[in-house]
Amino acid sequence: MYKISIVTACLNSIDYIEETIKSILNQNYPNLEYIIIDGGSTDGTIEVIEKYKSQIKYFISEKDLGHANALNKGFKVSTGEIMGFLNADDIYMPWTFETISEVFLSFADVNWITGIQSFINDRGENIEVGLVLKNIQDFLNYRYQWIQQESTFWKRSLWEKTGSCINEQYKFSVDTDLWARFFLHDRLYHLNSVIASFRHHPNCRSVNNLVTIAKESDLIIQKLKNKYYGNYNVPDDYPRIIYNIEKYLWEKALTKKS
Repeated sequence: MYKISIVTACLNSIDYIEETIKSILNQNYPNLEYIIIDGGSTDGTIEVIEKYKSQIKYFISEKDLGHANALNKGFKVSTGEIMGFLNADDIYMPWTFETISEVFLSFADVNWITGIQSFINDRGENIEVGLVLKNIQDFLNYRYQWIQQESTFWKRSLWEKTGSCINEQYKFSVDTDLWARFFLHDRLYHLNSVIASFRHHPNCRSVNNLVTIAKESDLIIQKLKNKYYGNYNVPDDYPRIIYNIEKYLWEKALTKKS
C-alpha cells in the first residue's frame, strides 16, 4: 500500500477547515501522511487544527510568503510515494485514498491522475459534476480550464522530474504551472469517478480572482509552448485515457468473493 502525502495550506480558514480535515482523516487510510501549514491564523483555525493534532504528521503555524510558499514548506517535509494538496475549504470523498491507491498499485505506468470535476456550495451541497478531458494539446492551445487540483494526485517520481517544487512566482495558478511541467514528462490519466469537490463560497480565493488567474495562466502556457516546441523529448501521442474506477473496483470485489 502506497504512502499518501497530503498538504493543506491555510490562513484564517475557520469556516471550512474542520470539514476539510475530517474528509481526510475520516477515511482511516492506514498509510497517510497529513501535513498542515498555517500562515499565522488568528480566527480560531489553529484551535480547530489542534483538536486533530494526534492524527496530523506535521503542523506548523508561522508567517509565510503566500500559498505557494506554504505548499513548498509542506511538500519539503513529506515522504509519501503519492502526493496531493487540498485547500482549506475543499473536501475529499470517503473513498478517495483507497481508490487512488488501488489505481497506482495496479497500473505501474500511471504517474498522475485526475477525477471527475465536482463542486459544492457553502453548505456542502453538491451543485455540479462533469467529466473534463485534458491533454497537453489542450494546454498548448490555451484550453487549460480546468484540471481540478483537489481531484489530482501524482507520484513522487514525477514530482522530482519536474523540479520538486511549487512555482512561487505565481499567486494563484500554481496548479496550472505544475500540470504544464508534468505534461512535458507524462500523460494525464482521467478517472471516471468523483474523488474530491471544490467549494464555491462568497470568500473563495480563486473564484474572486479569475482575471489574475487568466493572466498568470497565459504566461504559463507560453512558457510551455517555448519548451514543447524546442528540443524537449515529449511524445507526440497524448491520448485521452479514461478509466472506469467504479467498474474496476466492482470487478475486483467480485474476484475476491469468488
